[in-house]
Amino acid sequence: MEIYKLLRINQLINIEIIHENEEKSRRYPSRVENLDTESGTLWLATPFQDRLPVFIPPGTELKVWFWDAAAMYSMTATLLQNKVGDLYQIIVLYQPETIQRVQNRQFVRVNFVSDVLVSYLSPDGDQEQIVCQSKDLSGGGISLVNMGKKVYFEEESTISMQFTIGDLHLDLMGIVIWVKQMKYDDMDRVTTGVNFTCISEDTRKEIIKRVYLRQIELRKKGVL
Repeated sequence: MEIYKLLRINQLINIEIIHENEEKSRRYPSRVENLDTESGTLWLATPFQDRLPVFIPPGTELKVWFWDAAAMYSMTATLLQNKVGDLYQIIVLYQPETIQRVQNRQFVRVNFVSDVLVSYLSPDGDQEQIVCQSKDLSGGGISLVNMGKKVYFEEESTISMQFTIGDLHLDLMGIVIWVKQMKYDDMDRVTTGVNFTCISEDTRKEIIKRVYLRQIELRKKGVL
């Protein structure tokens, strides 16, 4: 696959710091800031957690996750350099031969309706909360429907979400990918697509397991 056809400047991505114990691997939101196909390097925005930059030692093996309207992709990379100053950036050496189109249960979405408590920053910088209703769920993200007042989350902003799947209580961070007006219960509702970030792989696996069981349940009922 040709990387310049899949990645562009300012495109949102996720960076996964690969750990030999897969359950300790973590993903963070980032953004493409430059791409040099001749040298095989990517300039990426330094990931942040709790408003602090995440320092990644040079030589660390990473997995870069990115997506388009049709699919999710992953690619292996190695961190070359951390840059600080006016902009926090990391420079990575990517391996285009490792690009894979991901096709597994992780990104299968199933109908999932539940209240979700969302915390977000208003345009004035104030911390606010709203209860949304989930529409569907996968191991990679969730769709939220605003059932009350119309609140438009800013694309590329980070929100936190609290909700429950069966006996599993989740408190997750996510990045807003898209915001649309969509028909829901015969009414125009603000609907938001969110990708999970800063999520441990063991938590992701627990979500995937419950999504998979939900999919089996819906098939037995003839819904899928």
